[in-house]
Amino acid sequence: MFMWLAMGLTAVAKPSVVPNQVQGKYGYQMRQVASGSFRMGSPSTQSMRSNDEDLHQVTISRSFYIGTKEVSIQLWKFVTDEDPTKRSGRECFRTGEPVATTASYPVYCVDFYEVVRFANTLSKWEDLEQCYSIEAKQVRMPKGLNCSGYRLPTEAEWEFAARGGVGEFTKEELEARRQQQTPRKRKKRRRNNKATVAVDRLITLYAGANSLAKIGWYQQNSQNRPHRTAEKLPNELGLYDMSGNVWEWTWDWYKADYERLKVSDPLGPKIGTKRVVKGGSWGSEKHHLRVGNRFKRKPSSRNAQLGFRLVRTIK
Repeated sequence: MFMWLAMGLTAVAKPSVVPNQVQGKYGYQMRQVASGSFRMGSPSTQSMRSNDEDLHQVTISRSFYIGTKEVSIQLWKFVTDEDPTKRSGRECFRTGEPVATTASYPVYCVDFYEVVRFANTLSKWEDLEQCYSIEAKQVRMPKGLNCSGYRLPTEAEWEFAARGGVGEFTKEELEARRQQQTPRKRKKRRRNNKATVAVDRLITLYAGANSLAKIGWYQQNSQNRPHRTAEKLPNELGLYDMSGNVWEWTWDWYKADYERLKVSDPLGPKIGTKRVVKGGSWGSEKHHLRVGNRFKRKPSSRNAQLGFRLVRTIK
């Protein structure tokens, strides 16, 4: 070092390495989703798809962390000193009877407004910036995706993470891409197999698989109740229950023709009446657990099948 200074040279700091996994002060574990581009929606040939899922290219320009699990009853109760799954009233029960739960189950029966307040509180406790400005039923995100505190994922961020943070192709598109490559290029890509897996992959129906048996709780295997988080297998990023267990709130207002929105870091429409929820639940038919499926709820909605997970922008 002294020799460098004598020669008029300065030491260059090594760039900081962003960890792939982090854990908050209160135990919330998150995985990194690197920035990239993908096709959002579902192919027109996909079975049981809806007409609001048109495929379109979307770019996620900011890497972010996302919870490996849905927020648990334990964490919610620690932050708010309340267990919303014990609330009275039929709105939080499927049949009018309480659903048996433990602290490691995903929290449910929480509306959008409660969730954003929870995110702000957790951010404050961990000395992070609070992403939401909340005045009664008016919720804004002043810094947008530049906020580094806890927040809900956008619909695009959620879907990108559910797909493993990679681009996916239909069978026909994948074959066309391979035909365009020369034998020499194909050989080179086989040697660099890790990169090939991340680029050339078929679109899957669900988060990490085309079958639900090992990855998701839904109507046919849930025994009509939610389950502990992470009992099924995760997707490629190590994210559990992206398909099934409980629906998950996102930030976006719902818009049917969302392919007409901004294609880089879309935040959804500026106004609306219902928010997008993703992933399906323990009470859903299997087509609702498809990654491309879109559902919507009023921000004031509460029920025994609706929870959430959090994200944080990496700066």
